[in-house]
Amino acid sequence: MAFCKRSILAKILMVVVLVALASDVANASTLTVWRGPGCTGPSQRYSRCGCYRIPYQGGYSFQYTQGQPAWMYMSPNCRGNPVRRFGASARSCSRFPWTYVSMPTLCLDTPHKSYVDQRASYVDYNVG
Repeated sequence: MAFCKRSILAKILMVVVLVALASDVANASTLTVWRGPGCTGPSQRYSRCGCYRIPYQGGYSFQYTQGQPAWMYMSPNCRGNPVRRFGASARSCSRFPWTYVSMPTLCLDTPHKSYVDQRASYVDYNVG
């Protein structure tokens, strides 16, 4: 009988944790980048923890969520010093020079030591 109660409690706790994690991901800052000028053409969006290579520089949009900034880099793999930090929402439909973005959202490590993940499907940048 005690084992059954523990099993139910463990399941309830797991559901609570999963709901909390899903809520955090839904509220993450997001960077979207476009291939063409004027924020047109194919796009990619980034909102998960990691360092991403930015394939498009035609325009960007950054939707800021409190406490979840993004750092922009010119050097591969987000190494060296960032050239720009987004700590507020921004948008620009003009070309921009950055080639990598570090999104520390939900990271367990420091934002500048994230891994490179090129599987992201959408990126958006704002040059202010």
